[in-house]
Amino acid sequence: MIRKEFILSEVKYRYPQAKYAIQHPKQVVNRPLLFESSAHRFSARIIICFASELDAMKDLNQTDPLFLCIGQPQQNVMDALDLCVLPATESPSLLLNFVQRLFDRLDEWRQRLKEVAESSVDVSALLDCAAGMLQNPLCLCDARSHIISRAERYAEELSQSNLIASYNLLEEAEEDEQTAEGSVAHLAGVDGPELAISRFNAGGAQFALVCAAIERQFYGSDEVVFEHLSGYVKLMLSERKLSVRALRQNPKNDEIEPYLRALLEKDTQKQGVLDALSAFGWDGGQAYCVAAAEAQDGDMRAALLHTLCDRIESVVPNSCAFSYPPVVAIVARLDGDNSEACYDALREICSSQAARIGVCERLNGLELLRERLLLASDTLRRASAAGLNFAAFSDIAEEYLCARGVSEYPTELVCLRSVAEMAAYDNEHETNYIETAERYVKNRFNAVKTANDLFIHRSTFLYRLERIKAQFGLDLDAEMTSPLHLFFSLRMARENSRLPSATHVTRGD
Repeated sequence: MIRKEFILSEVKYRYPQAKYAIQHPKQVVNRPLLFESSAHRFSARIIICFASELDAMKDLNQTDPLFLCIGQPQQNVMDALDLCVLPATESPSLLLNFVQRLFDRLDEWRQRLKEVAESSVDVSALLDCAAGMLQNPLCLCDARSHIISRAERYAEELSQSNLIASYNLLEEAEEDEQTAEGSVAHLAGVDGPELAISRFNAGGAQFALVCAAIERQFYGSDEVVFEHLSGYVKLMLSERKLSVRALRQNPKNDEIEPYLRALLEKDTQKQGVLDALSAFGWDGGQAYCVAAAEAQDGDMRAALLHTLCDRIESVVPNSCAFSYPPVVAIVARLDGDNSEACYDALREICSSQAARIGVCERLNGLELLRERLLLASDTLRRASAAGLNFAAFSDIAEEYLCARGVSEYPTELVCLRSVAEMAAYDNEHETNYIETAERYVKNRFNAVKTANDLFIHRSTFLYRLERIKAQFGLDLDAEMTSPLHLFFSLRMARENSRLPSATHVTRGD
């Protein structure tokens, strides 16, 4: 069965001059039939008829069928039924054959997708098959908009920047009923083509199937194909048909990786897993660094990830790297206090492999492995947003703590009033009191160092401190002010635009 709106889309494509009135576009209808009699009550079918037949029909209270009407019926018929009006010269047999062929083609494609899904060992084969039917680029993305598989016949057609922007739009509208799991949402790209996107969960992870209308516009039948494709892709992902890793450069890690995955997924007895890892020399008495990596261009297809993982394991001593969507998980055993050596090796990976990496800093043992990877992934996300390719948690800790500190209440309620007023004054008068104060706090209230950082004379800096104290009532050297609250307030003031306007400043200018 096919939704009425899909049939309408196909009919409008063939008959651009067609008129229509459809009150129930989401209802599904079955294969077409010719009109039988004016007293007949029709089921959820496509009914091909003449205008005179509908004008004579006694029961107009029928919401299930879709009427393809040859000729213009009376207005009361148009108001009551779901119908599409076609030219009066159209042949009913030709129209019937057209709709029948549409159903036949969709059935054939559906069966072909089913056969490929059941016989293939990798989801990319299914995407390539479907791309031929859709005649447009097609790819599969993870929750961070990484491309993890795609139809190779249109590999270069889909812009990753357009994809990420549109995927973010979809996430913003995820509460809308049209973006529910398994449904197809259409997004008109601002700088790119219209996209059809279907989101779903498989194997505990979120994915998005994306098709871009580059080669031709979308037809109604495409959406039917896309819906069935989503179901088969979800089935294949649930069966883990996404390119298995073949020849690993470090074969020993083939035995270590499953135990690390078990710790991440927490689906086995932890002590047994730790004992097994200890047998490989990965015991609880050593320190470990956990990191999360991704490709800078967002291309996270399996074959490319295998190359990245092999490179990581060859450059970072005593490391095991593997795909753990939406990132590459890296666990490195540190021999002694060699964190910096590990960081240098990871930075080299960022440079040579065009990767981005976030690091959860060293900790003894393999406890909290899942939480450590989540922290590394969050570090990666924040580093990426800041345009950085490498960051340890200490690099983004201030931002993290500040964000967590204002997660319960609005920023304007948490920020020091004097700092909020100073930020508003800076915005209105293009002064830089916030920068001056923030530098002073970061430099641990060292006036000489702060003046040098600001490229001003020490006396000029001291004058600014006095102005801040006199105008905003903020004495940066007073012991009564909490340094932590002051620091977070200054950071919030610099990054948040919802703080009070300058009209709230009550002290002298």
